[in-house]
Parts: sequence; structure tokens; C-alpha cells
Amino acid sequence: MAGQDNSILTTGQVAKLCSVSPDTVLKWIKSGKIDATRTVGGHYRVQRDAIARLVCTQEELIAQVSSSQKRRRRFHFCWEYFAGQGEMDKNCLKCVVYRTKSIHCWEISDLSSKHGFAGIYCKSSCEDCPYRKNQISRPFNIIIVTDNRRLKSTLSDQGEDSGFIAHFASCEYECSSLVDKFRPDYVVLDDSCFEKDGFEELCNHILKDPRIPHAKIILVADSPQSILKNDSRVFKRVKKPLTARKLEHCILDHED
Repeated sequence: MAGQDNSILTTGQVAKLCSVSPDTVLKWIKSGKIDATRTVGGHYRVQRDAIARLVCTQEELIAQVSSSQKRRRRFHFCWEYFAGQGEMDKNCLKCVVYRTKSIHCWEISDLSSKHGFAGIYCKSSCEDCPYRKNQISRPFNIIIVTDNRRLKSTLSDQGEDSGFIAHFASCEYECSSLVDKFRPDYVVLDDSCFEKDGFEELCNHILKDPRIPHAKIILVADSPQSILKNDSRVFKRVKKPLTARKLEHCILDHED
């Protein structure tokens, strides 16, 4: 529409930009995380600039990526790895590895073609496969959603030599942005950032995120067993305080 002010957004537009539900945007507004005004009809309107406060500054993001660029390697499925910057082989669409989104294709390589294993890129043994070597030597990418500065400092300092690289978010939008950048192996959710209902809502969003079907969820709380009780999708529950050593044990003991 001519003359439309693109600097003012509806809650629906904010939700789309932030990859969250409109209800989440309303909660952000009511909790003061986003400044908003109301129209005569009672609808909220948000200045586009106000969204920037939910995420790290551009300089912080650049510094974060730069500092870990040499060490971190984003997870890639085998068809992405071999396709490089080009298009994947369309025959991959029929392969059981693609259809199940398997993260360790070498673990099901003994399946025959009649069981759906295509082996499009299997030009050598799994032991000599460059993709397998790349994946088993790659440090784990972990997104930690917390507003605890002490925890951020501790894990940033200690995580470097612990076989994992930590990336931090303090809200759902930051977490969603980092998922796109790093495609994490693990997502650690600290309940101190949210009220109980909001925390469980975030947990469910992460668990259902189609971008990271392989990611394992670790919940951190004073009473972690009471959150999403008996939900088998949760990988580990950790009682506060979370330390680098606890996190290392959760992850590396499992992967060994």
C-alpha cells in the first residue's frame, strides 16, 4: 500500500520476523521486553527498532562468530556436506538416511538398497569417508538459553577445552537466530529466564523445531523433574547450579 510506514509493525508481523507465535509477542509486550503502543481499536503496534533490543548487537554477533569461527563447524547432514554449495543429488530423496534425517549415516550403512540405503556418495569405506571424519572430529555446538551472566562467563571460559562450543541466548528469538547459524547438537534451557508456562512453551517449540530434529534438549531448573514430566523427548534434566563440568559430563559421557 502506498505510503505504508514499514517502521511500525503489527504483533503478527513481529511474530513472523522473530519466528515465534503471536501469543509469545503479546507476552513480551506485557512483560516489558518490547515497547509497544495501542491503537484506538486496542491493537498493539511495535516500532521495528524495538525488536533489536531482543537480540545481541550486530557487533556482539560479529565478535561471537569471529572468535569461534576457526573452532566451530556447523552440523551438516551427509547430503549437504557432499553437495557443498551446489544442489544435492535428487537420488538422495529416496535414501533412508534422508527420509529419517539420520545424523550418523555410517551407522545404518549396512542396510541393503532394498531397505532404502542408497549410498549415493559412498565411494570408500565408512572408516575412510571424509564426511564421517569431519563429523567425529567436530566439537559439539551448544545453544544455552540463560540470562545468568556468571554462568555465561563460566561456560565461555571453561567450555573451550571441553569438546563443545557454547553459544548464548537470553530469549526465544535469540535462540531461534542461533539455531539458523549453528544448527546445534544440544540446546540447554535455563528456567530462570522465564515463568513456568513460558518455559514449558519454549521447551515445546525447541522440541518441535524442524530445523534441528537431531538436537538433544537439556533442562536446567531447581526442580527439573517437574518440567515436562515423563516426556521422553528431554535428553537430560540438570539441577541448578549448572557448571561446565556438569554440562561436560552430560554430553561427553553420553557420546563416548
